[in-house]
Amino acid sequence: MKDITLHASNPDDPPSYEDAINSLPVAAAPAPAPPPASGSPSSVSVAPAMTVTTHIAAAAAGVRADLVCVAAGVRRELVGTAVGVRHELGEIARGLGCVYSEAHKGWIEARSLLRPEPRRSGCARQTRPLTGCKREKDLP
Repeated sequence: MKDITLHASNPDDPPSYEDAINSLPVAAAPAPAPPPASGSPSSVSVAPAMTVTTHIAAAAAGVRADLVCVAAGVRRELVGTAVGVRHELGEIARGLGCVYSEAHKGWIEARSLLRPEPRRSGCARQTRPLTGCKREKDLP
């Protein structure tokens, strides 16, 4: 893969897409075809068109390869950043007294694991919420 140096108009600004496109290498134009022979049944030459098509295909393949490499690098950076953020959030959650629960597929308060969940035996009375919050009818 070729290294592409991007030049921005202002060194403090990141390069634009136009700068990136303008900095791509340009393939040399193919040599012109020799004129057809006077006794030739066809006056149209196919060879230059094939050469141009070949150059375009090669350039497109090179650009695609460069874009795939750039996309892979960007993905790798994003995955690394996401893993770092997830790790930091885990540290914060642990500091707040939370633990990751596979059953809940997320972070929960560690103290909620110590309290048993109310039984759902089908009785009509309501149990008090585990959070310690008062119900509206209990408020003055």
